Amino acid sequence: MDPSIRAILLQNSLAVLAELAVARYGQRAEEVQRAVFETLGSGRMRAIREAGPAQWLPLEYDLILAEAVEANLGPGADRERTFGCMQRSLHTTLLRPFVVGVEMVFGLEPASFLRQVPRGWHAVYREAGSMRYIVDGPSQRSLVLSGAPEALISSPIYGDSIAGALTAVLALAGVEGEVTAGERDLDTGTLVIRLRW
Repeated sequence: MDPSIRAILLQNSLAVLAELAVARYGQRAEEVQRAVFETLGSGRMRAIREAGPAQWLPLEYDLILAEAVEANLGPGADRERTFGCMQRSLHTTLLRPFVVGVEMVFGLEPASFLRQVPRGWHAVYREAGSMRYIVDGPSQRSLVLSGAPEALISSPIYGDSIAGALTAVLALAGVEGEVTAGERDLDTGTLVIRLRW
């Protein structure tokens, strides 16, 4: 099996892309979106739009989208895309049960939500590695992705995109913080995400 991602994340990403393009480029928004769509290609765009929300699509689509968003909308744009995408996705049938369960049992504590990220990773990614949760300090955590595909680990943009999505998890818990993509090892497919709030 090839590395895959749930279609709903790509579909939410396209919705967020439209909002970002308008916010950053106003009247040129359609032109900027079109450039991103051309990079993805008509076949991938059709697959994303026609897929059922829980359907698996190649992870390559999201990697291409990340690079295209950053190239066409400017530095930091893909991090904004994944933040917005995760905000939307946390309210879908795919991830909402995780959110409700954690909130009912533990309340809106950042650590409680972050402990569930490894389970959430497996809900939205397939054959894309596994994640471990590590306590580094009272308001500091690390999420260590290992066994991930080389294309994911080697892309600085995609690592930062994952950090952007995890920033939405902190926001859900009602805290502001810093989330950074840190050390990476291509040989083991490892990426360390550090969180502090």
